[in-house]
Amino acid sequence: MVQNSNGSGIIVRFSADNSTLAMGDSVNIDISGATISEFNGLLQVSGVANANATVLSSGNTMTPRVATTADILANAEAWESTLVQINSATIGGTTYSGTTTVTDGTGSIDMYTRTAATFAGSNVASGTVSITAIVSQFTSYQINIRTLADVQ
Repeated sequence: MVQNSNGSGIIVRFSADNSTLAMGDSVNIDISGATISEFNGLLQVSGVANANATVLSSGNTMTPRVATTADILANAEAWESTLVQINSATIGGTTYSGTTTVTDGTGSIDMYTRTAATFAGSNVASGTVSITAIVSQFTSYQINIRTLADVQ
């Protein structure tokens, strides 16, 4: 996921594993020859050559948009592929793997974690937490955390 400073984001799928990019990198990505499409409702750019991504700087932080689950669901299309923070939330389920449910005082939203994520088998945080996540879509709207540090 890349997000610009005005708050718009998009998923970029590289043609091979791009381990040269890290969270917090400011990047320039040439999408010439790539395909823009929707996959199960999620807008993406795919087929981007790894060499087309240049790191401009590293260690940057992106301030998430503070929102409720109701806010996210009401604005999900506009906020797709951007970082949000949900405060005073609880997570249903036992581990992060697969689909769990995040609930706050305004409603609930699915949170999906791929089974291949290094933290997928970790127990979900208990009690009330703050969650930083990416707004996503796989037919219905959902959020995705990036690491366990996204749950405080």
